[in-house]
Amino acid sequence: MGSEVTRILNPLSVIALVGLLSACSPASTGGGLASGGAAPGHLNIDKLNTGIDNAIGGIDTCVVVLDTKTGRRVYGYGQAEACMAQLPPCATFDIPATLIGLNQGVIDPKAVLKYDGSPQPISAWKTDADLNKAFSQQIGWWFQHLASAIRPDRFAGGLRDMDYGDHNTAGPPTAFWMGPQAGGALTITEGQQADFIQRFYAGDLKIKPDAIALVQGLTHDETRPEPGGGQAVISGRGASCATVPDGSRNVGWWVGRVQTPWQDLSISASVEGPDAPPGLEIGQRLKDVFTDAGLLPPAAS
Repeated sequence: MGSEVTRILNPLSVIALVGLLSACSPASTGGGLASGGAAPGHLNIDKLNTGIDNAIGGIDTCVVVLDTKTGRRVYGYGQAEACMAQLPPCATFDIPATLIGLNQGVIDPKAVLKYDGSPQPISAWKTDADLNKAFSQQIGWWFQHLASAIRPDRFAGGLRDMDYGDHNTAGPPTAFWMGPQAGGALTITEGQQADFIQRFYAGDLKIKPDAIALVQGLTHDETRPEPGGGQAVISGRGASCATVPDGSRNVGWWVGRVQTPWQDLSISASVEGPDAPPGLEIGQRLKDVFTDAGLLPPAAS
């Protein structure tokens, strides 16, 4: 899709917005990305550009990669309009919601909430769940219960403390993060999402350190052995929801982290449109692209 995306940016738009869009300018050609098993700085940027073009590219795609330790942008893909779009966070909001719940003592990580028998859109959600199970299966009713326990006023304060999105908690108290079709008003841009994810994985939030560490662990996805020794650890969260009231357009998000012996990268990717792939699919496609471009070793067969 959109094989020319990284080469059709309007130069005047980029120049005018460069101060605001340092995380969303054309694909970076600078160093800082290391090829798995190779010396730092030898990533094939052209291969990464082409891979994203083919996997999730298009005029409504934005990908931002930041150095987790420093916050420095090491790669960006997408047009300014896509990277500045105000999008609902969908279930990527489970990360800040869980952080706030733990920080405020609303969540007992070991407590099991009982499923009340109400209808659920996914049969796997019809189950009792503790935090670990709810997070891994993205159980909607569990996070709705959490949101009710936190309350909008305390949510708003927590979002301001973390500088998350536009801090807007207007709408249903159990769905304000799920977009206009659900009546939710909370939005976040790609740049804001990437910045939050980097600060989350760097532990640079006004949240108790043990709460941050616990949620970081919940986002763990997979571990791959590095051919040169050590391992690559992939963490992430995929999510999708409607971006317009009638549901005719959607956004798919994948946010996460790639840690190898050579680098520690925080990643945010979004695709918005009538045919946006689900967030989990975006994550899998990105892992394939990163593997082909040298950011990750191959998955074990």
